[in-house]
Amino acid sequence: MCEINSYRGLRDARFDLWDVAEILREVRRVLWEVEALLWEVQRVLWEVEALLWEVQRVLWEVEALLREVAAPLREVTQDKVLYNVDN
Repeated sequence: MCEINSYRGLRDARFDLWDVAEILREVRRVLWEVEALLWEVQRVLWEVEALLWEVQRVLWEVEALLREVAAPLREVTQDKVLYNVDN
């Protein structure tokens, strides 16, 4: 840190503060970019969530269809088992 007991010291301190101010502006700019990237990540995560809900909906439909197909097969299998037990 500079001593501020002379004009040169005051001038050097002022330049140091300008440097600090410039660094802080750059940090703020980078933080804005990070914030923008985080919003983009959030948007993508929302899209992924929506797609996963759609996949879940389709899986529920597939499950319902499989149950419909399995019901008659289950009856046939039970009839066959009963037939084999009786014989």
